[in-house]
Amino acid sequence: MNSAPSNLQLKAVNYGFKIERIYAAIDDPSHVQKQSDGTWKFKLQEKIQVTLTMTTTQQRYHIALVDYLPA
Repeated sequence: MNSAPSNLQLKAVNYGFKIERIYAAIDDPSHVQKQSDGTWKFKLQEKIQVTLTMTTTQQRYHIALVDYLPA
């Protein structure tokens, strides 16, 4: 059984992949803010566009990027 860690501020690890998640507000850009500690702040009920970017250090085969966080 998998479960989420209690501390969501995880340290980065290097397995040859870089995954970046960017959030953008659909209606008003001021409703989405990235905080100085790296966390994000959203206005309640704001529509959010989520962009995931994955890059690798070498050619890979049969890779699936599955985002379990609701967008």
